Amino acid sequence: MSIMNNFTGIYLKLMIDYRLRHTLSKVVSEGGFEKASKKLFITQSAVSRRIYQLESTIGGPVLIRTKPPKPTAIGQRLLNHFQQVLQLELALNIHTTDERIVQDTPLTVKLVANTYSLATWLPEALAINQSASGLNFRLEIITEDQTFALKE
Repeated sequence: MSIMNNFTGIYLKLMIDYRLRHTLSKVVSEGGFEKASKKLFITQSAVSRRIYQLESTIGGPVLIRTKPPKPTAIGQRLLNHFQQVLQLELALNIHTTDERIVQDTPLTVKLVANTYSLATWLPEALAINQSASGLNFRLEIITEDQTFALKE
């Protein structure tokens, strides 16, 4: 019986509404519930209810309610998953999630680079004209030693 309960719990967690993940993304990127509500064109109460619904589905907090709010470890995993789905949809030229989410949310592309690369060739290689490419994205560059990056 416990195997079935574990399976059901995993299945429910996979079926999280992308609007909830999008709301979490906006709360974190905008730095609060009120600013997120303005970007999402919903009330602050609706943002709170969506975060509560996400936390109820996950079974724990997804945000540390500080000023500004920060994602918990599971909240960060949800945000990473949301970005991966958007990237996959873009690569496949499909939009299975809500069209408003895709237009509104920039793709976050994470890149790990060492300090030598950052000081020499990488900035020129990353000089991408977003308007010419037609893509809405944000680069997140993480500076680490190359041996650390290869382990991840």
